[in-house]
Amino acid sequence: MKPTDNRTGTAVTVEHLCRRFGEQHALRDVSLALAPGRVLALLGPSGCGKTTLLKLLAGLDRPGSGRILFGDNVVASETTMVPPQHRRLGMVFQDYALWPHMSVQANVAFPLEMQRLSAAEVRRRTTDALVRVGLGAMAQRAPAQLSGGQQQRVALARAIVAQPALLLFDEPLSNLDRDLRESLCSDMAQLLRQLGTTAVYVTHDHEEACTIADEVAVMSRGGLLQQAAPATLWNAPASPEVARFLKLGALTPARRKAGGGIHLSGSDTVLPEELLAPASAAAPRAGEGQLLIPGSAATPGALDGAALRATVAAQHYRSGSFATDLALPGGALLRTVTRERLAPDSAVGLHIAPRQLHWFATAAA
Repeated sequence: MKPTDNRTGTAVTVEHLCRRFGEQHALRDVSLALAPGRVLALLGPSGCGKTTLLKLLAGLDRPGSGRILFGDNVVASETTMVPPQHRRLGMVFQDYALWPHMSVQANVAFPLEMQRLSAAEVRRRTTDALVRVGLGAMAQRAPAQLSGGQQQRVALARAIVAQPALLLFDEPLSNLDRDLRESLCSDMAQLLRQLGTTAVYVTHDHEEACTIADEVAVMSRGGLLQQAAPATLWNAPASPEVARFLKLGALTPARRKAGGGIHLSGSDTVLPEELLAPASAAAPRAGEGQLLIPGSAATPGALDGAALRATVAAQHYRSGSFATDLALPGGALLRTVTRERLAPDSAVGLHIAPRQLHWFATAAA
């Protein structure tokens, strides 16, 4: 089914949001914007602030400072608190949150019955929602008669049935096995594009975030590191922290000199500027910093003509190839993929594709 061009969701704007719990800063001056009908994934490790931000969007908590707008309307600030039931939200939780004594149909119909819609309208929209999530034939079953993936589809149908302006997802697939998680993630991504509803999706899984979202917001220690399309995050990370969290490659201390060349710390290795990505090549040349060597940019091979010399640190067989850790000059580890088994502690050459390396200058004190 082709994505719809009908955008029914609201724009979401977060301005300088802060939230503290005692001495702990759960959110530190977070600002972001999401256009109507777009899907944003909040990505980060446990404790980074993504769930706190989701609760503030949902109206389950109040910000310490800053504000949240849905469209042009302020829904949360130090002085304003629009309750959840007045925000036109749909929510999908990790644990499904289905009523066990009610049928699938009754679970999905409940939000519409609370709006006191006619029985015919409730029946029509409930049936449509169940068909959308692939459960049209299971309306009369009890939740206990469904698999975990099917129960999560019921929760999704219940979230979309009231045609919300904003859908919120709190790690909804984390209880499912990998194959089912990948399948349901793909189905959810397609459904969200068809609905045109704005959505915010909390996850700690990189692949899940990139499959489901138009944009990804990488968070760490209560702050927002970068908000961008998935391809931009991978091709142009904004900082070493983003590159490290996404496991994009090896970060190694280095120095750029005005005369050209990138000198890797702890070695005599000098790499040519031509290997830098365009944005990095345009940055000021002289000074200390960190160089990101993406695993996808480096191909192990013969020592002759290689940009770098590396040592095989470890290998693990994985789905027809070998995940290979290579120790670079200076000690940083680069994980790449090879088709053949390499001898431990053997020396290999790393052939690096042009315009693939990223430079992060050390900020002045």
